[in-house]
Amino acid sequence: LMAVPVVAVSSPVLDELLGYEGYIHVDLSRGATSDAWNEALERVAGGEGRAAAARARQHLEVSFSAPASGEELAALYHRICRSEAQG
Repeated sequence: LMAVPVVAVSSPVLDELLGYEGYIHVDLSRGATSDAWNEALERVAGGEGRAAAARARQHLEVSFSAPASGEELAALYHRICRSEAQG
């Protein structure tokens, strides 16, 4: 996993995937403006991005370990094969 910072609008999907502190949130409280995006990008350049990327990496490693991900993928393939055999 590369430590690449993510800049995005707050999202439950990203919160689950990367962890709430695993990305730089764009503050849209004053509206969706270019200033809001620029401020978030400045935070990334100012060093927050590296810390957020490290937290995201840790969250991914804990939440989506290789064995657990492999088991999930195998279960998905089994469900697909069963539904194709029935259909």
